[in-house]
Amino acid sequence: MNSKTKGNNFEREICKKLSLWLSYGKDDDLFWRTSSSGGRFTQRLKKGLNTKNQAGDITSTSPQSDFFSRKYLIECKCYKDINIWSLFNGMEIKNSVSWWWNVNNSKAIEINKVLILIIRQNFKKDIMLTGNEFPDIIQPIAYFFVKKIKVYDFNSIIQSDPSIFLENK
Repeated sequence: MNSKTKGNNFEREICKKLSLWLSYGKDDDLFWRTSSSGGRFTQRLKKGLNTKNQAGDITSTSPQSDFFSRKYLIECKCYKDINIWSLFNGMEIKNSVSWWWNVNNSKAIEINKVLILIIRQNFKKDIMLTGNEFPDIIQPIAYFFVKKIKVYDFNSIIQSDPSIFLENK
């Protein structure tokens, strides 16, 4: 399987998991991949045009989840090696966790959203990184004070109760 197919499959899998999580297992179609995986948003932004909720890799496809896409920019990365150490040493290596965070968090800030970065490394647990603005629904597995990044086990997030998000729509 080539890397593009691998990444697209990962995005679809995350869409279904987020959908089932927010709907308490009732609906697997609240989120889907954005047009060109966010590329349409980027190209229109360069022209000064806004494309509602099309930033990032994943967006809402339902009024039931629109509130989530209005607040959060969701990016997904699936790589053989994510270079997790880049968070510790601050090295700006392309295609590393630290690099993805900086690039996507800048984009999120520009459009007034909170970044959610979901990452899979081959043969490892999926992790989710987000900033301080993300509610503490479960305990993070790590916190990087310098960049104010919380790291979660993604499966623990989608097994938690999403009511804190639903109550604060």
